[in-house]
Amino acid sequence: MKKMIFCLACASLCAASATAQLSLVKDLAKAAGSSKIEELTSVLTQITPALTNGESASDVLTWYTAGKASFGLFDQLQAKKLMGQAVDSKQMADALLNGYTYFNKALPLDTVVEVNKDGTPKIDKKTGLAKVKTKYSKDILATLTSHIGDVAGVGDACREAENWTDAAKAYGYFCDLSSSDVARNAGVNMADTLIGQVRFLQGYSLYNNKDFAGAAPLFKKALDLGYTDNNTQGFLNDSFIKVVQNKLEANDRTGAMEFVDQAIAEQPNNSIFYDIKAQLYLQDEKADEALPLLKKAIEIDPTNPDCQFNYGRALCEKAQKFINDNQKLSNSQLAKTVVPLYEEAKPYLDKAEQLAQPDNETLKSNVNRYREDIDYKLGILKGGK
Repeated sequence: MKKMIFCLACASLCAASATAQLSLVKDLAKAAGSSKIEELTSVLTQITPALTNGESASDVLTWYTAGKASFGLFDQLQAKKLMGQAVDSKQMADALLNGYTYFNKALPLDTVVEVNKDGTPKIDKKTGLAKVKTKYSKDILATLTSHIGDVAGVGDACREAENWTDAAKAYGYFCDLSSSDVARNAGVNMADTLIGQVRFLQGYSLYNNKDFAGAAPLFKKALDLGYTDNNTQGFLNDSFIKVVQNKLEANDRTGAMEFVDQAIAEQPNNSIFYDIKAQLYLQDEKADEALPLLKKAIEIDPTNPDCQFNYGRALCEKAQKFINDNQKLSNSQLAKTVVPLYEEAKPYLDKAEQLAQPDNETLKSNVNRYREDIDYKLGILKGGK
């Protein structure tokens, strides 16, 4: 009996706590429209527990109040800055970014289905869908769209301060809202190349934060929107390679291969992706699977020295595998299969060296190593014994 009484007491306390949070939110909602920085800061401090309370966190008023206070704080800080007064730039950035976060939480909670007296949904005769009503959405959307330029500016400020996390967040908000129906309906029309540029900056921020898996699709979006400046393709390729390397280091070879296949499907004319997939096969000693991929890579970009080198390398490894698998054959017997492979490999290795950058000593060293091995093997095999 004591245990049951204790449980009932706990339930009562939880209910009281939830009720207290909802009551507090209602009081704070009145203060969220203040023009005083101190009062807005106080609202945001006091409402923090309500954001994680089960009852209040499911109420649209909680998030609307937090968002309204955040945007109000940003506006007041921005006004001070425009008047030449000193402001805390981090506080200003946090206020705006948190405002976007809170309002994005509020929007789905503000869609309430209208019901009849018996509790059944009211149906719109024109659409056949349930009728819904909103209370705060109009104000939320107006506030979000009116701050599009501000959030891009915050992204720039965070990037210049090398605050990569907040820079990426700000740029993401800018792009998501700028390309939305909400913005278009409000008369906000951004050129695709501008959104592409900001997607690049979002990806660049994540890249500097070493979130290569997050950066890669953003560089791809930038390219799809027509933005090609700042070596966007190069950043995409490098992010792609780093993701594959990270997966391999985590012993996730399957994940690495799936990531490569997805990249090829999205950019079938990118030689880098075929080259990387071929290298994965070469690591598994599957030269036959690698060769057609490398041939495709060279067809796409014959000026890529890595593709040229890896094709020559794959031919050499195919030759070596044949030697290893057929040790009972004489040199003259081996030569019939192996010599043509080595002879075919040589011009690809030569081409790789010609295309390599002057300071690419690693590639040049690898080319020389394979050349020396070919010359040594051919010397033996052509001896005919």
